[in-house]
Parts: sequence; C-alpha cells; structure tokens
Amino acid sequence: MGYNLWHSSLAIGIVSLVTLSPYVLGILFSNYVDRMVPPVVMIICDVGRMLLSFLLAVLLLSGRSTFVLFIVLVFLLSSFSVFYIPSRTAAVPNFLKKEVVQKTEAIFNVSDFLFLVVGKLFCGFLLGISVSYGLLVLIDSFTFLVSGFCNYFFYKMYVKKVIISKNNTVIKSKNKIFKIFLRQDLKMILASFVILNLSIGGLMENALPTILIKNNPTNYKQWFSILNSSFDIGMLVSNLIFLKIFSKSELNTKLIAIPGVVSLLVIGLFLSPNILKFFLIFSVGGLASWLDVATVVYMQTNLPRESLTSTFTVIGSVSKTLEPISSLIYMGLCLGSNIYVKLISFNLILLILASVSVIAFKNKRGVV
Repeated sequence: MGYNLWHSSLAIGIVSLVTLSPYVLGILFSNYVDRMVPPVVMIICDVGRMLLSFLLAVLLLSGRSTFVLFIVLVFLLSSFSVFYIPSRTAAVPNFLKKEVVQKTEAIFNVSDFLFLVVGKLFCGFLLGISVSYGLLVLIDSFTFLVSGFCNYFFYKMYVKKVIISKNNTVIKSKNKIFKIFLRQDLKMILASFVILNLSIGGLMENALPTILIKNNPTNYKQWFSILNSSFDIGMLVSNLIFLKIFSKSELNTKLIAIPGVVSLLVIGLFLSPNILKFFLIFSVGGLASWLDVATVVYMQTNLPRESLTSTFTVIGSVSKTLEPISSLIYMGLCLGSNIYVKLISFNLILLILASVSVIAFKNKRGVV
C-alpha cells in the first residue's frame, strides 16, 4: 500500500520498519499486560484497531492522508496487534482443560492460516476490480468490530468460568518478565526461535529470490510463487498433523533440534535443483510451524499462568524483531560474488549454534 500510494521504494522500507518497531516495545512493556485479564486485552486491541482503521479509511477516502500521518497510524495499529495473539494464547489454559489445550492451539493456528489465505485472495480480488485502499481499510475496521463483539462474549464466559470460580480475584504478576527467562526451558525455547528466525526470516524475501533469479532469469517469478506456496502448505499440513495426533506437551531433544535441521535443509535448498527445492521448502515450513505450536503448548501447560501473556509477548516480539535482522543479513550476503559460499557459511554457523543448544539441553536434562 505504501508503494502504491506514494510510488516510492523507500516507502516500503519505512512502512515495514514502522510495522515491526512496536514489537521492541512489546518486550519492554510485556510485564504490565500480565496484570490484566487476557480477554480484556483482546477487546482493547480490537477497539483500538477498529478506531484507527476507521480513521485511516476516512483519511484515504477523503484524500487527506499524508505520509507522516499514515506512518503514525500504522505504528499505532501495529502496537495494538503486538499483544493480541499472546493474550489469546495465554487465555486458553485458564479457560480450557489441560488435555484439550493441544488441540485448541492447533485449531487456532489452522484457522488463522486459512483466514489469512482467504483474506489475501479476497483483497486481491477487490484490488483487481479497482476497489480503493480506503474501502479495504474500512472493511478491516468492520472485521475488528466483529472480533471485538466476539471477544466481549468470550470475556463474559471467561469471567464466569475463570475469575468468579477463583473468588473474584485476578492473579497479578509480581515477577519481572526477565526473571521468568532464567528458567532453563525458556532459555532453550528462546535460543531455538532466535536460530530459527535468523535462518528463515530473510530466506523468502532475499536469499531465495536472489538464487532463483541467478538460476532462472526468465521464469523465476513462477518458481518463487510455487516455492512460497510450498512453504505455506508445509505450515498448514504441520498444524493439521499436530491437531490429529495431539502431540505431547513436553520439551524434548527432537523439538530443540528443529532449528538445526531447518538450517541444514536451507543449505540443501541453496544447492539443490528447483524440483527438490519444492520438497525442502515444504519441510522447512512444516518444521518451523511444528516448533511454534509445540513450544506454545508446552508453555501453556508448564509455565505459571500469571506470566503467560508476557512470556508469549516477549518470544513473539523477539521473533518478529529478528525477521528484518535476518533480511538485512541475507541482503548483505547476496551482494558481490561467492553468494553460495556466504549463504551456506551463515547457515553452517547457525547449525553449529543449534547443535551446541541441543548438547546444552541434554546436559541439563541428564540425557546421554
């Protein structure tokens, strides 16, 4: 949208930076969110995004939106979004029985993915028939309104089942969020997400397009579209499998080893022919999604409930912050000569770091 409204490549970079910057604030202020009831945070996020989207739609439709004002509104919209998913994820173990937490989280992920795909297709259709960006943002505002109403009813059920059943008290976090991350299991989870996001954060945006252009200058767009879809399909299939088999909520060596396996697959991605790239990128998407769901379920069932929202916010914010860092790294590695050597070397370093994490995890758990 930034490029189409202001016809500047710089606008794309600024909008991306502004969209991601609130996640840094999420790390700093996550501890305060634990003091609120999760559905209340969700409602506040929905109301904030609804009002901001409506204001942005009015400005776009009236032609009065300036780039600075657009950036401010995008920043505020992204700021409300930072705490929505962590609050929803934190509410699940409080509201549902432990044995159905795994299934619920997988259902959320599958539904989020499907609605994202449908939303993109619907948005593309509307743009194809020349619907203005202002009207699209207005539709967004309406969806946030509907979500807010749904979360209001969720809040009423949450109060009845969770708060009233606990003598009308809401557990408030007295722990600093960084103290929570002194736990060995959270250190392992955080290290896993750091390595994983460094490996794949800039893969689809920088490294893979560069490789495809180098090898297939005439039809790279078609191949990139296929590989991008393969990544998304891998994520969806992974969630469906998780939903079907109800994976155990335990932090084991196989789970911690996923970032290292992904780095190894990415190395293979750079060296393989295009037809093999399809299966490799499918596997990368599936493993990344599996790590995401499995660790979320583990934290939902093993961490203190009064610190869940802040914990999910920190991990989510770290992951989002690492995506542009990974993109910058891959962008730098793709400059000049010996591109393959640099890309493979970078992922070899990540593979070594992942291996060290697995060894450290085994030593702490006493696994031979």
